[in-house]
Amino acid sequence: MKVARLIGGAGTGKTTELLQIMKSILGQIGDDPTRIGFASLTRAAREEMVSRAANAFDCHPSLLERSGWFRTAHSTCLRMLDIKGDALLAGDDKASKWIADKLKVSVAWKKVDDSGYAACVGDEEAAGALTLWDIARNRVEPLSAVHRAKVAAGLDVPSIGAVRHFVKRYEDHKRLDGKSDFVDVLARYAGVRFDIDGPVRVEPEGETPEQVLAWIFDEAQDSSKLLDLVCRRLATAPGVRWAYLAADPFQSVFGFGGADYNNFLSWEVDKERVMPQSWRCPRPVMELGERCLRRMKTGYFDRGISPASHDGSVIVEPSIERAISGVDGTRTTLVLARCKYSLAKFATILESRKVPY
Repeated sequence: MKVARLIGGAGTGKTTELLQIMKSILGQIGDDPTRIGFASLTRAAREEMVSRAANAFDCHPSLLERSGWFRTAHSTCLRMLDIKGDALLAGDDKASKWIADKLKVSVAWKKVDDSGYAACVGDEEAAGALTLWDIARNRVEPLSAVHRAKVAAGLDVPSIGAVRHFVKRYEDHKRLDGKSDFVDVLARYAGVRFDIDGPVRVEPEGETPEQVLAWIFDEAQDSSKLLDLVCRRLATAPGVRWAYLAADPFQSVFGFGGADYNNFLSWEVDKERVMPQSWRCPRPVMELGERCLRRMKTGYFDRGISPASHDGSVIVEPSIERAISGVDGTRTTLVLARCKYSLAKFATILESRKVPY
């Protein structure tokens, strides 16, 4: 089995390159896209690839999604473990009600975008405990170690006693009711059991897709240690001949949930390629991005990506409100906000100026 790593910065055409790789694979194994596995972290990435691949291979999208293996990593595990809906705590209102009823506290799960990560909110002690439990399991680290790290960082977290109390109640009720959450699904497939004192490696459950000869793992910069173990199991399954990891280590955004781009960089690879040019970011924008990245305490390296050839500029405003007030309603503008609260504030400014958005 050969492993290749593809590092693609913003706007470098990573998705197009992955399609070319798939076409090359099909040229060697025959015209059967169901023999290629594509695993992403988010549904959005999966849907984009399904649409583009179906068009490129002249097939119906369902051939890739249902008959084939173009899925999120979590969905692949669910399919191989044959977990039914009622047994899964899916981070929705139903799961939140179950947790609140069993733990006798007001808590709710909130999905983070469409990823496999979720945040627990509500009662401070219970929500804080379950959040730490998610992080510890995703990182495959002892709960006590994660708690110590948060305390050392000066973060306001429940006492270790309270954390262990709520985690034990949560796990006891899951066992009694035959429930699994999304982290459990990954763990069962990866071969990890989580005891309150630390993770234990066990025999993985479920089979691996027999027909898949090549795996492509996209958005690998946002893999947790646990998700990385899942990908490694898929890649090393009998019959798999190629594995491709595609990511930009500096676009990792789920660190709060346990993701770490070093999982992507830690694979031993037979070859590595950096996409050489951004087709989106002109020189001033690219240089601004690199100046931000160089402020990283550790881990920065120059990918050597050339900027796009078209013109561009960076304008610094004294406030975001002034920048929004200057939006030209006759042209298309992309507004990126730090959070939904900020977006609501910006929307009010646009509405007051009668600028459609």
